[in-house]
Amino acid sequence: MPDIFTEELVRDRRFDGSESSIAQPTPEPFMAKGASLPQVPPSEKKPSPPKVKNPHKTMHAFSAFCEMPENVTFETQEPNETILLLLRKSFITNVPWIFFSLVFAILPPFVLTYLNQQSTPFILLSPSYVTVLVAFYYLIIAAYMFMSFITWFFNTSLITTERVVDIDFSEVVYKNIAETKMDLVQDVSYTQSSVIRTLFNYGDVLVQTAGTIDNFDLQAVPNPDRAVEIVEEQIGKGRGTSGV
Repeated sequence: MPDIFTEELVRDRRFDGSESSIAQPTPEPFMAKGASLPQVPPSEKKPSPPKVKNPHKTMHAFSAFCEMPENVTFETQEPNETILLLLRKSFITNVPWIFFSLVFAILPPFVLTYLNQQSTPFILLSPSYVTVLVAFYYLIIAAYMFMSFITWFFNTSLITTERVVDIDFSEVVYKNIAETKMDLVQDVSYTQSSVIRTLFNYGDVLVQTAGTIDNFDLQAVPNPDRAVEIVEEQIGKGRGTSGV
């Protein structure tokens, strides 16, 4: 007589009067005393759930505050140096040049309509000449918008495990990189001096250094309180290590 017994499926018709049924689970097989449970092959184990990425790591063209940014490096970065924070000016600071660019972009149709209705020498110009002037006008606007954007985009500040790096970029041909070791940072603070800055949560972060090294003024960066907290953590680690 076999040692393993199975129980027939029992149909349960308590839910409705139809022929559908719900099968009861078959009980586990009888195990002799002292027998070990069967090992599940590695291929049959359930896969672990995928890890969810930190949303602060996600970067795009308009990112102004990014903790632990991925795929970001700089020229003098050391092999074991990790970038903790990437900062740019808050995107809200781009609103003035975006607004004026849009205003000047929609201005030509109204100006041309007005000039055509008036007795001015402009109406004597040929249509092809007017087209060239308008195209040149829009080219100037496009160049202004491009320069304004890349100036904002490439003016960045980096907080790493080893240093503070400030990159000043202007007019395509000018770039200035200033940096200081975390060991030389004495204090860090921030200010929010207007309602707009408080409303959109951005301000100026001042990193004070020792000796003759200039202080670092990170202007109009988002979440200045969090930026100060990250720098303070690195200062504390450096002082704790040096005191051992």
